[in-house]
Amino acid sequence: MTSITGLPNSSLGFAEPKPVSRRRAVFGWAGLFFAVLLLYGMTASRTIGWQDSGDFVNRVVRGWSTDPCGLCRAHPLHFWLGTSLVNLLPMQAPASMALLSALFGAMAVANVFGIVRTLTGRGDAALLAALGLAVAHSFWRFSTFVEVYSVSAAMLTAEVWALILWDRTRRPHWLVLMFLANGLSLANHDLALLTLPVIGIVLLLALAKRQASWKTLAASGVAWVLGAGIFLYMMVQEAVASHSLATAIRSALFGTFESQVLSHGPLVRFTAVSVAFTLLSFPNVMLPAALWGVIRGRRRVSGISFWALLAATAIHLLFVLRYAVIDQYTFLVPVYALIAVFSGLGFVDVMTDWRPRAKRVAIAVSLASVVLTPGVYVAASTITRHYHLLGSYARNKPYRDDYRYLFIPWGRGETSARQMSEEAARLAGKNGLVVIEDEMSSFAVQYQQAMHADLNLTVVSPDDHVDWTQYADGRRKVVFVPFNASNVPPATSLGTWVRVGDLFELEYKPATRPADSAGIQTR
Repeated sequence: MTSITGLPNSSLGFAEPKPVSRRRAVFGWAGLFFAVLLLYGMTASRTIGWQDSGDFVNRVVRGWSTDPCGLCRAHPLHFWLGTSLVNLLPMQAPASMALLSALFGAMAVANVFGIVRTLTGRGDAALLAALGLAVAHSFWRFSTFVEVYSVSAAMLTAEVWALILWDRTRRPHWLVLMFLANGLSLANHDLALLTLPVIGIVLLLALAKRQASWKTLAASGVAWVLGAGIFLYMMVQEAVASHSLATAIRSALFGTFESQVLSHGPLVRFTAVSVAFTLLSFPNVMLPAALWGVIRGRRRVSGISFWALLAATAIHLLFVLRYAVIDQYTFLVPVYALIAVFSGLGFVDVMTDWRPRAKRVAIAVSLASVVLTPGVYVAASTITRHYHLLGSYARNKPYRDDYRYLFIPWGRGETSARQMSEEAARLAGKNGLVVIEDEMSSFAVQYQQAMHADLNLTVVSPDDHVDWTQYADGRRKVVFVPFNASNVPPATSLGTWVRVGDLFELEYKPATRPADSAGIQTR
């Protein structure tokens, strides 16, 4: 058999995979997609969340398509898809948008299956790699909470799959689809820019070797612009408003995070956390298999596909591990899909070259380790809580169990942000004032503010440099949401803080109950 280049496989140094019928490939992809979608859908969050998750829902509910931190935080594709689902589905906005994460997470997992099967012709190895990704901690987590990373992973895997299909067939439409996927990915998140040089080089090499025409080059450019169109349009709007193209580009690339994006790292603390979450995400044979796939994969994959995969993975890792941001590990979620692809190549090598008995043992161990992975998360949550291993690293947000929040990836059942925000709204009542010490907690309360407009809540943060006492008139209720549930609010001459659960309510002077030395009462 000869390869698509017309040269014998032996001279290229890799084995041509067995052809897979289109019908079987489609059924395999669809079957896995719906199975994983069911898993993610059943375990998806149903309520408003903390941090960016709450922010994304709050923006959709309020119709805010832009973000004060810059265009890099706008994520327009995610915003408009989320808006569409919220309008279409008969459920609360947080649940609808969590299903958006589940949908694209399942798509990414199915794409990994398709990539490995296309590269190797082995459905068993492809399934094992895809399942390993499906139950990976951070990937599962961001496929069940409201986040943008599962969309990035789905677009990245579509981009890679299109590249590989072009490498197998040399049909130009795959190059066009590759750029369309990258453009759509950019409309979702700037991470798409990391692979743009890789696919750009692939296109230029194809043009130089006359494997692609100038027409294909033009069509690819048009496809990319169409995919990224909504983001590019926002950049044009910003340039017109600011009278500066440079300002628009800086907003799109960096926003208010320029120093972090351009940091020189690696940063030991952030990188250590990223490594820890990667190990937690793959507490099985996936990482050793991926390393084996990197070492041996070149024997089974054509040069341009292998080196493009390797380059994309390396660029992601190099960028993320020097990114000076506290949640650095979250940016690794899309690259976990590429790690899973290399795991699939490692599994194929074992299934093909090892002796039958060793092969059976290796496959059994691999499958068992992946199937038992969710149990590792439950055990990690239980053991770390029992021994208080988080120590000073625990955030102790109001009503939140940090051990469950960190170690259990599925979103369903994690309702602490809803409990906190609903309690704050209840205590504040009509025309009440909610003072929030932590900006990342404010989005959940702002969501309650939007959902219960009749309450006419005022939500402020001490970090906003707003003198919140100007809103306290002696009649309206004042509620304080602490950064840490064990914190106490700063003393105020207006009265005494009374603890109610994990929150505080202001009791105006004169105090009706004796206060302790800290000026705090407990109800």
